[in-house]
Amino acid sequence: MPHSLSNLPNYNDPRRRLLTTEEAAAAAHVTPACIRQWVRRGYLTPKASYRHGKKVHLFLESHILKVERDRRARRRQASITTNSSPVDD
Repeated sequence: MPHSLSNLPNYNDPRRRLLTTEEAAAAAHVTPACIRQWVRRGYLTPKASYRHGKKVHLFLESHILKVERDRRARRRQASITTNSSPVDD
Protein backbone atom coordinates (compact mmCIF):
# COMPACT_ATOMS: atom_id res chain seq x y z
CA MET A 1 0.00 0.00 0.00
CA PRO A 2 1.58 3.36 -1.00
CA HIS A 3 2.16 6.04 1.59
CA SER A 4 0.13 9.19 1.29
CA LEU A 5 1.81 12.55 1.86
CA SER A 6 -1.31 13.68 3.71
CA ASN A 7 -0.47 11.19 6.48
CA LEU A 8 2.92 12.79 7.15
CA PRO A 9 3.22 15.33 9.97
CA ASN A 10 3.21 18.96 8.90
CA TYR A 11 6.47 20.35 10.25
CA ASN A 12 5.57 23.80 8.97
CA ASP A 13 2.91 23.89 11.65
CA PRO A 14 4.23 25.99 14.63
CA ARG A 15 2.66 23.49 17.03
CA ARG A 16 5.14 20.84 15.83
CA ARG A 17 8.22 22.76 14.71
CA LEU A 18 11.23 22.51 17.03
CA LEU A 19 13.62 25.47 17.20
CA THR A 20 17.07 25.88 18.71
CA THR A 21 17.68 28.73 21.16
CA GLU A 22 18.98 30.95 18.37
CA GLU A 23 16.05 30.14 16.08
CA ALA A 24 13.60 30.67 18.94
CA ALA A 25 15.13 34.07 19.66
CA ALA A 26 14.75 35.10 16.02
CA ALA A 27 11.11 33.94 15.96
CA ALA A 28 10.29 35.92 19.13
CA HIS A 29 12.38 38.98 18.09
CA VAL A 30 14.52 38.73 21.23
CA THR A 31 18.12 37.71 21.95
CA PRO A 32 19.25 34.15 22.69
CA ALA A 33 20.14 35.41 26.19
CA CYS A 34 16.50 36.39 26.64
CA ILE A 35 15.36 32.85 25.71
CA ARG A 36 17.82 31.40 28.25
CA GLN A 37 16.45 33.84 30.86
CA TRP A 38 12.88 32.70 30.13
CA VAL A 39 14.03 29.11 30.76
CA ARG A 40 15.73 30.07 34.06
CA ARG A 41 12.62 31.95 35.20
CA GLY A 42 10.36 29.02 34.32
CA TYR A 43 8.42 30.78 31.54
CA LEU A 44 9.67 28.30 28.97
CA THR A 45 10.66 24.63 29.06
CA PRO A 46 12.71 22.87 26.38
CA LYS A 47 10.80 20.13 24.60
CA ALA A 48 14.02 18.19 23.88
CA SER A 49 17.78 18.47 24.31
CA TYR A 50 20.83 16.92 22.73
CA ARG A 51 24.61 17.29 22.78
CA HIS A 52 26.43 18.73 19.80
CA GLY A 53 29.67 19.73 21.51
CA LYS A 54 27.53 21.75 23.89
CA LYS A 55 24.02 21.08 25.10
CA VAL A 56 21.39 22.23 22.62
CA HIS A 57 17.80 22.81 23.74
CA LEU A 58 14.88 22.54 21.35
CA PHE A 59 11.66 24.48 21.88
CA LEU A 60 8.26 24.21 20.27
CA GLU A 61 7.70 27.31 18.17
CA SER A 62 4.13 27.64 19.43
CA HIS A 63 5.41 27.79 23.04
CA ILE A 64 7.97 30.45 22.14
CA LEU A 65 5.34 32.59 20.46
CA LYS A 66 2.92 32.18 23.38
CA VAL A 67 5.53 33.23 25.96
CA GLU A 68 6.50 36.18 23.80
CA ARG A 69 2.84 37.30 23.49
CA ASP A 70 2.28 36.89 27.24
CA ARG A 71 5.43 38.85 28.11
CA ARG A 72 4.48 41.64 25.69
CA ALA A 73 0.93 41.82 27.13
CA ARG A 74 2.32 42.04 30.69
CA ARG A 75 4.70 44.85 29.69
CA ARG A 76 1.88 46.72 27.97
CA GLN A 77 -0.38 46.32 31.03
CA ALA A 78 2.41 47.51 33.36
CA SER A 79 3.00 50.50 31.11
CA ILE A 80 -0.69 51.42 31.19
CA THR A 81 -0.81 51.03 34.97
CA THR A 82 2.27 53.16 35.66
CA ASN A 83 1.39 55.85 33.11
CA SER A 84 -2.22 56.34 34.16
CA SER A 85 -2.97 59.25 36.43
CA PRO A 86 -5.88 59.46 38.87
CA VAL A 87 -8.86 61.46 37.69
CA ASP A 88 -9.81 64.42 39.88
CA ASP A 89 -13.49 64.65 40.75
